[in-house]
Amino acid sequence: MVLSQKLTWQPDVKLPYRTSEELERMTRPTSPVEVARAPLSRHRIVDSRLVQEELTFPSAVTLRFPESNLARAYVYRQGAIGARPVLLWVPGQHVGDRDFVALHEFFDRAMARGFDVVCFVPPYHLERTPRGFGSGDAFLSTTFPDHLMAFAQELSDLRRLVAWLRAQGVRELGAFGSSMGGSMVLNLITWEPLFEFVAVMQPLIDWNGLLLRPEMKRVRQRMRAQGLSDEEIATAYQAVDPRASRPLISASRISVLGGRYDLLAPEGILMELAKSWGITRVRTYERGHAFLTLSTGPFRGFSESLEVDAEALGWRRYVEGFDARREVRERRDWPRHGGSSPVRLPRILDSRPAEQLSRE
Repeated sequence: MVLSQKLTWQPDVKLPYRTSEELERMTRPTSPVEVARAPLSRHRIVDSRLVQEELTFPSAVTLRFPESNLARAYVYRQGAIGARPVLLWVPGQHVGDRDFVALHEFFDRAMARGFDVVCFVPPYHLERTPRGFGSGDAFLSTTFPDHLMAFAQELSDLRRLVAWLRAQGVRELGAFGSSMGGSMVLNLITWEPLFEFVAVMQPLIDWNGLLLRPEMKRVRQRMRAQGLSDEEIATAYQAVDPRASRPLISASRISVLGGRYDLLAPEGILMELAKSWGITRVRTYERGHAFLTLSTGPFRGFSESLEVDAEALGWRRYVEGFDARREVRERRDWPRHGGSSPVRLPRILDSRPAEQLSRE
């Protein structure tokens, strides 16, 4: 995540919301959504047994750059929508084309366990990226109100997508969110019990804590110089912090994966959330934020978490309908961002000593 780039936030602006309650009302669906369906042209999985398609619908919440105002999701299904449990996948900040090497591994594991997968495309990412920006860059470099509205657009799009899936006959629906996507999923289940189970990986829930880090000093200074007070910023980010609320699904159906050296989603914050919400299914790995999926541990943890929830909810009957013996690949190490060249982790993302990072 690029957090030190030049920001263009303007002074004397009206914040679109200040509380979680205001954000909830802003993103609440008011009418059925009309969804267009077409064959998926990007990020396809090589498997002739799958039906792969793209869903699109106009966002109810609009942003500054119009490319983001058409919501999108990729569907990977093994039959009719609703015939099997569905896993709604919500990616994190800066998800891009190269990340689908690892994402397809996760999807493979879900489908091998009887799930269909619907992958949501976040605002200002992938096909929703404005011209001249990289995937996710506009989320942080737009105006401050538009930055806040991007949270609202994602939450609104997800709620409308879930409503559409339910209308198609999906009775069994779980969600997986990573990084910022994880925080969005956690916010949603404090508003309504949208999912039968939720798994999150490195959920980025404490934006205020992130901005208080020493590395963010120049960013804070630019905010103040442009007319934004610390109180205004803190108030806005508190609205997207789920810790002040309670989940409306059973804590036994919530699982958390994290990294012990993660500075964006610190282990302590995850443990605080788990204690407050009564979550007992927590696993952490010897990684930071960017490198968590460069080992097989999180992939196995994800698979085991799905199996626990499927067993508890009585969904395992679907596994035999596809190919219960199909085993997904196990890799000793994962290609860095889909390539063979190592990527050096920015210091803001990982708390390990430099000499330890240099050995990876």
